[in-house]
Amino acid sequence: MTEVPGTDRDQARENVLEETPLRPEGVEEDTSTEGDEGQTGDDVKPAPGSTDPVT
Repeated sequence: MTEVPGTDRDQARENVLEETPLRPEGVEEDTSTEGDEGQTGDDVKPAPGSTDPVT
């Protein structure tokens, strides 16, 4: 991060946002997994008394 004398806080905040990468260089976004998006609440809970393992 570059600190410039006389820079106000708003400008400094913008500088940090510009200089900070969202992910390190050389690391690509993993799109191979979908996760559990769209599954919420009671839909994903096992039935009461179920002995089936949660996957």
